[in-house]
Amino acid sequence: MSVPNPATQYDPHVGLKGNMRTIRTERWHLVRQYMKNGQPDELFDLTNDPEEPRNLYDAGEHREIRDQLQQRLTEWMRSIDDPLTK
Repeated sequence: MSVPNPATQYDPHVGLKGNMRTIRTERWHLVRQYMKNGQPDELFDLTNDPEEPRNLYDAGEHREIRDQLQQRLTEWMRSIDDPLTK
């Protein structure tokens, strides 16, 4: 049995503008807004913040994990020929 990919995409097709991509591990959840529309990128520590009210995206001490997750997300996006990688 294969394990599902922890990355997701969100593109509403009802006139809304939103191009969100996320990747989640057991501990971390990275949310990227590729067409910002006022929405921030987000990083959450699910172990210490399971309800996700505290955005750690700009916290320097989490830069390494943020960058690792971003790399995995980008690789996944390329593997599915995501139009946002163009």
